[in-house]
Amino acid sequence: MVSATIDFGQVADAARDETALKTCRTLIERAARLAEQGDPESLAAAVAAYDEVIVLGAVLDLSAPEERRELAVAHNGKGIALGKLATPATLGVAVDAYDEAIRLLRRLDLSVAQYRNDLATACSNKGTVLAAQGTPAALAAAVDAHDEAIGLRRGLDLSVAKYRNALAAACSNKGNALAAQGTPAALAAAVAAHDEAIGLRRGLDLSVAEYRSDLAGAHTNKGIALAAQGTPAALAAAVAAHDEAIGLFQGLDLSVAEYRNALAAAYTNKGIALAAQGTPAALAAAVDAHNEAIGLRRGLDPSVAEYHNALATACSNKGNALAAQGSPAALAAAVDAYDESIGLRRGLDLSVAEYRNDLAKACSNKGNALQAQGTPAALAAAVDAHDEAIGLRRGLDLSVAEYRSDLAAACLNKGNALRAQGTPAALAAAVDVYDEAIGLAAVPEDRPEDALRIDRAEAEAKAFNNKAIALLHLDDPMAAQDSADEGLSRLRELESHGLYTLRPLREILFGVTLTCSLAARQPQFLPEIILEHLDPDQPGSAPASAAMHRSAVNALQQGMAQYLQTPRQSHRAAELVPAAQRLAEIRALYFGGTAESARMQAEDLERRGDPDGARRVLQDYLAARPLDPEGRLAFAQFHARRRDWTAAGLCRQDAAALLVQQAPTDADRAGIATRVGWIAGLLLDRKLMTLAFDSPRGAADTRGLLAQSDALHAWLMRDFRDRLFAPIPGAPADPPDRDGWLPVLDAELDAVWVPFAEHRQGTLDAWLARADRQAREQAGQDLESMTLAMQRTLVAGLPVRWSGFAEALAHTWTEIWSARSQAWRAADPAGRERIESEIGTALAYRVAEESGKVADGELAEACGRLRDLLGRVWDQALADPERRFLAMALRCLGEDGLARYAGLELGLAVEWSLGHRLFAPLRAHWRAGAPERGAVKAAEYFGLAQAKRDIAVPLLGFLDGQRGQLDLGPMVAWLQKAITGLSPGETPAERQLREFVRGVMAALLPNPAPLLAPAPLVRVPRAQALEDLRKLRNDCAHPNEVPTRERLDGAWASVVADEADAFYRYFGLALLAPDAWG
Repeated sequence: MVSATIDFGQVADAARDETALKTCRTLIERAARLAEQGDPESLAAAVAAYDEVIVLGAVLDLSAPEERRELAVAHNGKGIALGKLATPATLGVAVDAYDEAIRLLRRLDLSVAQYRNDLATACSNKGTVLAAQGTPAALAAAVDAHDEAIGLRRGLDLSVAKYRNALAAACSNKGNALAAQGTPAALAAAVAAHDEAIGLRRGLDLSVAEYRSDLAGAHTNKGIALAAQGTPAALAAAVAAHDEAIGLFQGLDLSVAEYRNALAAAYTNKGIALAAQGTPAALAAAVDAHNEAIGLRRGLDPSVAEYHNALATACSNKGNALAAQGSPAALAAAVDAYDESIGLRRGLDLSVAEYRNDLAKACSNKGNALQAQGTPAALAAAVDAHDEAIGLRRGLDLSVAEYRSDLAAACLNKGNALRAQGTPAALAAAVDVYDEAIGLAAVPEDRPEDALRIDRAEAEAKAFNNKAIALLHLDDPMAAQDSADEGLSRLRELESHGLYTLRPLREILFGVTLTCSLAARQPQFLPEIILEHLDPDQPGSAPASAAMHRSAVNALQQGMAQYLQTPRQSHRAAELVPAAQRLAEIRALYFGGTAESARMQAEDLERRGDPDGARRVLQDYLAARPLDPEGRLAFAQFHARRRDWTAAGLCRQDAAALLVQQAPTDADRAGIATRVGWIAGLLLDRKLMTLAFDSPRGAADTRGLLAQSDALHAWLMRDFRDRLFAPIPGAPADPPDRDGWLPVLDAELDAVWVPFAEHRQGTLDAWLARADRQAREQAGQDLESMTLAMQRTLVAGLPVRWSGFAEALAHTWTEIWSARSQAWRAADPAGRERIESEIGTALAYRVAEESGKVADGELAEACGRLRDLLGRVWDQALADPERRFLAMALRCLGEDGLARYAGLELGLAVEWSLGHRLFAPLRAHWRAGAPERGAVKAAEYFGLAQAKRDIAVPLLGFLDGQRGQLDLGPMVAWLQKAITGLSPGETPAERQLREFVRGVMAALLPNPAPLLAPAPLVRVPRAQALEDLRKLRNDCAHPNEVPTRERLDGAWASVVADEADAFYRYFGLALLAPDAWG
């Protein structure tokens, strides 16, 4: 018999480990219960309990998977509790906690499904906390974290329901982080992420309540992202998404409070999307949706604070929809709704920050509705309401960026109410309140990363804008100009960092700044202000803003009039002419060939008293671009300005017809029908208004008008519908598939009629209540403003046929060169080269814009050929914009009339690749080090503050945000420096910058060697090929010397076709991990 030897030391260690593990699990359970309570004290206690576990982790055996996992669970739980506390400090520590959990979990065997899912959960939680920080860098990092979670969960067995649902949750979280970025591209990507979540959850057993509810939640998230896009089609799709969610929630047991509240939230979100549509029928439907939410929430237990607050939210949202209707009765009803919300929230525990801030929001909304009523008593009550909101928010933790921005917004609202009172004392008080808002919105010294927070920048810019307006009313135009200019500079700085979300606010502030300059009788400053913000040579400029061009033209005309009205200064009017000429050049460069260009030219002629000239400009545009629906909409605006509503309506009907008749074969017919429905709905509103206002005063009764309005149904379903298929004057005859279109159009027109018919009595009553001519004129202007807002987004995002693209480019090239041909002919060789370069850049911009509109089906054949050429690079490495530019280049090469544009398309592809894959991440890396560097600029950091060399200056300005993006030339030059290394005459400072660039690029690329370390023999020809491509871009714009077929074919070979040295061959290798090539 063999006796076993017992190591009592090991036994003691094992017992100690087991005891520690049990203690850890007990503490984790206690901490989780505390965290579920949600109040600050319980959350702090939960963090302390998790910290005890983490301390005990020192005696755990981390080589044992379960013990390592338990410690990771503690760090993860700590992150959850810290995230719920939601201060800047706790959010940062939460990220650290998740990072520690992730580090621990990465060391486990990820072939074990539970461990893999745990790691994905930690990554997803990290992403959620990063998104809560809200800075651009944090939001980008949040998307990365969710991408890692998605990648991990794709490796799980998706036939297991909980893993399938967890992957869907990761997709939804990614979508929410993308939506928070707010850019058009990010919002589109958010919708795609939510669509993936929906697709995954549709594969679950929807008889399981949890999965049905989660699928409904995915539709809700998609609807919110769509509503944020703001286009008519996106808003309609948002309503449809919320309807999907409502249908799913209605299939659940509504005696379960969670599901009842979720259904109410779905109605609320539907109401918000409807209200954003802004039509009378949509606003009425929004009120109905909010009433549904209120009714559902009244059936919840009011002693549960969450439900109590949710009911208050529903009341507030109903108030918002009523306030948007704008009639006296609706505004009074809005105040009542806000009062109910306020009453409910006063019964909550206001030591809970969320409830305190929500009560403040309700008070602010009430104040805004009272201000809209406009009476002295209502304005005084509005100030009181805003004072209550301010008092509540001063009691919040103002280190939380959201609460600080909300307090600034409350101050703004109070200032607006004071400004509306209009007395000198009230205006002076408004200025003081705006100053407080500016101080609150300023970037804290200890948080330089907040400089790029959109909510902070918005509050600050609005405060500067409103302060300027108040100072104008106080007859202090100089101080007003200082305020407006400061706010405008903030927004310009934001855009120089590539953040364009606040462009509409910048456009308003630009107009206010010019108005201040004119009010100060200082038209001499107009050229400087205008060109600083519109000349493309200036950092952070916005040359493609039509609204800013309109303001600039109008201001220059007023400035000339000021000079001419003062005899001793009349000669100075000529000083403004060069700015006007340069502005005309910029307009031609950035709007040439578009309906916007024709629209601005027509408006300019009308201001000069030449309506016939304006009409000719628009007619010429329709003759040159008969397939463009925006041309018809521009003509409609012309007629509307002249109060010719019949002609305006016919032009809008022609635009709707073009949407149908010129739709690509693979177009989303339902989406196009939605846009047609928007036009139909607004035309119905105009006809109903005409019916009301043309009735004899005092004799009209609603019942009789309702009977007359029944005839509008026949107009909609017969006259309007038939015109969609009728030939359009000037447009090529191309009959659409009437039988294929009618079902989808009829369904949409029915959907337009139902809410219109249901709410027309209320609409008629509101319009008939406007007894005097001024009130009726205002109603007409309000409806036209709504129509113009619709027009601005009606065509956005719609794909076009190849014929439409060709038509657009032909007219664009003609108009741009017509505007610059005289200057080109008069210039010396250097001047001609500069003009050609400028036109090349402008044409590239227009080509990129028009290329993005071409329908996918038009490029299918070209994409197939490119897939055959590039293989895995095409399928696995390239993004949609790169694929599109390359496919456009290939198709242009195949048509003699468009071949010259192939060079531009190829240049755009390479420019996108270098910009988005190397240089934008390079700048993000530079910004990420801002907290450590402080306010040190790139030129100072690298010792190049006095740099004059062209190659360094653009990159340094780009890193610091003084340039929104780099052109192809500087990017190619710096790529070559990164590849070739030390160059003759390079200073130590320049070497440090080059090594920084190369180091970051090497870290960014999965396989950097093919790009950054090529064989010596191919470096020079590859570099020369990229330089030749840059030159070709400019030559493509030349009026006479069109690039030869040989040069174009050579560019195609150097970018795509050459199997050894084409750019996308070696760059594609760098984008793919080595194992992707087998």
